[in-house]
Amino acid sequence: MGMDIITDFDKHENDPKEDDYTYNRDNIICPYCGYEDPESWEYLSGLCEGEVLEVDCADCGKTFNIFYETSIYWQANKI
Repeated sequence: MGMDIITDFDKHENDPKEDDYTYNRDNIICPYCGYEDPESWEYLSGLCEGEVLEVDCADCGKTFNIFYETSIYWQANKI
C-alpha cells in the first residue's frame, strides 16, 4: 500500500464537490469505488491532525487523499 504524507495543505485548495469525497466516523471509504477499509486506524500512526496523506485503495488501486479531524466535547458533572 503506497503512502506519501503531504504537509502543505494549500496544495489541495479546491474544495471537493459533494460527490468527490466520502465521510465516515468509523473507517476510510474510497471515494472512487466505495471500499471501506477496516484497517483505517493504522493510518493514524505518525499522522498529525490536518496533514493530508495520499493512499492507494486496497480494492480498486486508485490514489486519493485522506485526513482526520478531532472534536472535543466537555462534560461537567455535579459533585
